[in-house]
Amino acid sequence: MPLVSVKQAAQELNCSESFLRKQMGQADFPHYRLGSDVRLDLTELRAWFRKKKQRPDVLSGPGRGDQPSV
Repeated sequence: MPLVSVKQAAQELNCSESFLRKQMGQADFPHYRLGSDVRLDLTELRAWFRKKKQRPDVLSGPGRGDQPSV
């Protein structure tokens, strides 16, 4: 699957760009830095969200009301 921008991934996953950027702070969040740009693989992201869905505490909490519907 081709890599997409954070904006494109947010649109595809029905979540906010800021939500995705916050998730980038987690060591296992799949993203690629190309210079100053960040790219995401939608297939990897969907798998990551499915895995995290098994642990709802990871995606919930204060300020996390914009969870994606994967």
